[in-house]
Amino acid sequence: KGKQGIAARARYVEASSSAVGTVAQINPAIMLMAIAISTITKKLDQIEDAQKDIIEFLQLKEKAVLKGNIAVLQEILDEYKYNWDNEKYKNNKHIQVQEIKRDAEQSIIFCRDQIEKKVSKKGLLHSDRDVKAKIQKVQYEFKDYELAMYIFSFSSFLEVMLLENFDAGYLNAVTSKIQLYAGQYHDLHEKCYQMIEGDSKTSIEA
Repeated sequence: KGKQGIAARARYVEASSSAVGTVAQINPAIMLMAIAISTITKKLDQIEDAQKDIIEFLQLKEKAVLKGNIAVLQEILDEYKYNWDNEKYKNNKHIQVQEIKRDAEQSIIFCRDQIEKKVSKKGLLHSDRDVKAKIQKVQYEFKDYELAMYIFSFSSFLEVMLLENFDAGYLNAVTSKIQLYAGQYHDLHEKCYQMIEGDSKTSIEA
């Protein structure tokens, strides 16, 4: 009796397909994975938003630095007439001008690279609004490019003056580099607006 009772209570019952489906749908491992993926996605969104804020801050900071450097260069130019025979003054200001010139050159390279990346992208405009937005963005970047070019040229001129090196070969080297950057700016400017004009026509025809 006892054995029969145990066998009756412990009889195996095959699960139906619907029961198996129910168990799979509430699998704890799958639920935990879904929660983890959702959490990671939210964190990535937060990081992306933070990066955008940082980039915007750096862009504003960069413009402030460029404008501040212009003020410094102008101050050096104004004070030079009172210190043209002061070697300590000229040496110290020369170091300062070199730093500003280096930063301006880095800004020139950065601005050119950023604009070239946008110019190389085709087929991104689909409406008049896209065309206007792209033109406005590129115009802002060209203004930064122009500002960096101006600072580089200004600092190059001051460097010659502070060094008092008027050797023809040195002056030609300084002038050639400024002309090189100016030519690159002009070529990119033409290429960029030809690209935008072409995209604008494509957008209107579409």
